[in-house]
Amino acid sequence: MFANLFAASAGLGPRRRVALWVTLAMGLCAMVWPAEVKAWTGQPLAYVTSANGISVIDTGNNSVVGTIACCSVAAVAPDGKYVYALVPGFSFFRLDISVIDASNDVVIGTIPLNISSVPGALSLNTQFTAKIAASPDGSQLFVATGACFQNMGDCPSPGSQHVAVWLIDIASRSVHAAGSFYGYYASDIAFAPNGHFVYLRDTFDYLSQDCSLSLYPAGSTKSSKDVTLSSYYGSLQGLAISPDSKTAYVRCSPDGSGASDIFKIDTATTTMEKAIPLEPHSFFNSAVNVTPDGKRVYVRGTKVIVLDTASDAIVTTVDTGDPTGGGLAVTPDGTRVYTANPSKNTVSIIETASNTVVATIAVPSPSDIVMMPPPQGTPFLALRAGLDVNLGKDPGKAKLQFNSSFVLSSTASNGIHPDTEPVKLQAGPFIATIPAGSFKAHGDRFGRSYSYEGDIDGVSLKVKIAQTGSLRYSVQVEAQGAPLSGIANPVQVSLGIGDDAGLTSLTAHFGGSRTAGLTK
Repeated sequence: MFANLFAASAGLGPRRRVALWVTLAMGLCAMVWPAEVKAWTGQPLAYVTSANGISVIDTGNNSVVGTIACCSVAAVAPDGKYVYALVPGFSFFRLDISVIDASNDVVIGTIPLNISSVPGALSLNTQFTAKIAASPDGSQLFVATGACFQNMGDCPSPGSQHVAVWLIDIASRSVHAAGSFYGYYASDIAFAPNGHFVYLRDTFDYLSQDCSLSLYPAGSTKSSKDVTLSSYYGSLQGLAISPDSKTAYVRCSPDGSGASDIFKIDTATTTMEKAIPLEPHSFFNSAVNVTPDGKRVYVRGTKVIVLDTASDAIVTTVDTGDPTGGGLAVTPDGTRVYTANPSKNTVSIIETASNTVVATIAVPSPSDIVMMPPPQGTPFLALRAGLDVNLGKDPGKAKLQFNSSFVLSSTASNGIHPDTEPVKLQAGPFIATIPAGSFKAHGDRFGRSYSYEGDIDGVSLKVKIAQTGSLRYSVQVEAQGAPLSGIANPVQVSLGIGDDAGLTSLTAHFGGSRTAGLTK
């Protein structure tokens, strides 16, 4: 399980996360992180909006591995390639979105959303935060926030309040289309996994006072259908689409009292199938998520409610000790649910096999939670490695020697091509990505070999990759000036070449006077 999840995420180690956090900090706000770098386990990361900004949780060991200060909204592409961050403190007329390429930790651009692109709008509604959803293929963003049409700033008049929507093309980093509808603000957005529709839930429509869901065809900012759920607006939070895209689950309070239903919607016919009562386990703050196998729906209310999708019945409830409700997210493998406990300043981890709380993490005032899945790729069949470390007088500029051998999967891998693919190296807190096209290719009677010599982020690197058999390769690395502060045994090391990668932990030799011995 661990190896498969990590697969091609070599290079996504702690320094990679630091690079990401620093990149965000430069564009957004100050970054706070531990004095001693913590190793990332390679498991998915949970991004939790908190009092400190965004707290980043490593789901492999349930530790907070970093904090992005100030930032209140984050979204990730389903394929794990991008991180999207909403720049805080937007003005009446513009909000900005930073787009970070998660493969190399580079901010590829800031996308400005100008209210002038929304016909008839005077300003953004600064009372409400924007909601962001990423398309399944990572090519588009759908963004919604409040807009003012008669008054500026906070839209005190009901007739002034609208929801502005933007469709963003990631490749060109530009607004493809913009529009609006009469409402209050967007409470949730979700792309269907097949990418055909975007489902948007606003709090209510002032004209009809109903509880409804708006459907947007792919590539459009004009709603094609509104599905009415109830005749009273109530409290509308929580929206999730089943993995097969056939069913939408929307949480709505039909009478405004806080008692909630989950409305089950057939996405093919855009009709409501039924309302599943959640009373008495409900509250105004909630979230909805469907497990990857589509068999369970988790709803956050005063407790976490578990629904069986086959029978539409409540299976059980899980008490996290906080009746105020909060965000909720399921890990990509469906084995755990992470849910926020705002009044307790914690995040609870629920094991889905037993539906019990198995761990609790301290996070100040947590709310929304999103998961960053590891990028998809092909794991090595085997990886053996050895590491020599010489910290010298300055561990921030240490020397290391890294020797490894690996075996490719004959059925899954399309081979390695270091001369045309990026190569990622990790040894504890040190991570380096050598860009595609940097290696020189050599040929001899034993097979192909590749070499690189140069500087990456101030670290002098010498790397040789040689073919030793039909699917076997060796790698030798020498690094001068590597940041290794906080490194300690066991050391996590990883190697990624294109979509092929591997991870292992080993006992490093500290001193650097001998060749690193390979370990299984």
